[in-house]
Amino acid sequence: MTTVRLQTLAIAGACLLFAGLACGPADNTRTSLHIECYSDAESCIESSGSHTTYIVESVGLPGSAGETSSFGLDLDGDDRVDNRLGGLMSALKTATQLDVQNLIDTLIADGTLMILIDVQAVDLQNASGVGGRVLAGTNASPTPCAGPGDTVCGNHLRGDATVDIDSQIAVDAVFAGEIVDGRFSSSSVPASFTLDLPEVLPRPVAVKLIGARADNAVSANSLDGIAGAAISMDEIDGTIFPALSDLVAVDCTGTGPACCTAGSLGESIVDLFDTNGDCAVTVAEMKSNLVVGAVIAPDLDLLDSDGSFAPGSDGVAESMSLGARFRAVPASFPHP
Repeated sequence: MTTVRLQTLAIAGACLLFAGLACGPADNTRTSLHIECYSDAESCIESSGSHTTYIVESVGLPGSAGETSSFGLDLDGDDRVDNRLGGLMSALKTATQLDVQNLIDTLIADGTLMILIDVQAVDLQNASGVGGRVLAGTNASPTPCAGPGDTVCGNHLRGDATVDIDSQIAVDAVFAGEIVDGRFSSSSVPASFTLDLPEVLPRPVAVKLIGARADNAVSANSLDGIAGAAISMDEIDGTIFPALSDLVAVDCTGTGPACCTAGSLGESIVDLFDTNGDCAVTVAEMKSNLVVGAVIAPDLDLLDSDGSFAPGSDGVAESMSLGARFRAVPASFPHP
């Protein structure tokens, strides 16, 4: 699997996961959606706050039913943890041995995936008008790996790295909230990211997230907690599944049972979902998979009939939730 294809998969997944920032044991059922900041988080941020910058050191996906709950947040204000897509990750690992966790661990350690977090606050112990921004990084110093023989890597994750912002990966994720006794709680905000990688995908892939938030603690030395967001079923059917089909088309151009580049992402997708052996994967094939079909269904009502953010307003579930744990360490980069 080539580096850029790995980066496409991992950054897409990470952008879905990193709805917020934070550290410490989170009260993941505490509901503080702060809808007043939803459409314009920047207006809720205190501009005089200092910037503290971090790079993500690890991401933890649910590996069991218990972790699905403990790795999620309440995204719709009903005092229950939401993490349906996290449940899919856990189910796929159990049913197919697809180890996405190992893939993400490797990509973070070798620097293929660099997620940056900028926290703006007048104080990291108690403050209102706190801002958070999620960015993609590149060109870390020290370099992630000491050389070709370095199989551990992670040299840029020791708290002293300097990193550039990667302008190729467009991320629009700005959060506002408050810090109380060293605990950060963000508002719910929309977020989006766009992947424009013509060498991998025939067209740019733009994904919109709904109700992204975090509710964790924060310190100058680390962030360590939970982030959550939701994605609409229209977005899953119209963007995520077709993008996976596009990746198959890039990696699998041959004929016969060995039609894909060995070890490629496309090969993994074909092995999981190609039911008729034509070396292509349709949206219908993905949705008909027994594991995916059992889990892919909306669990949140976040939008009203006009598509505005209004949790529980019309009683129609239209989105799926996702949550994960992560840890970040200090890193230097230009704040936006």
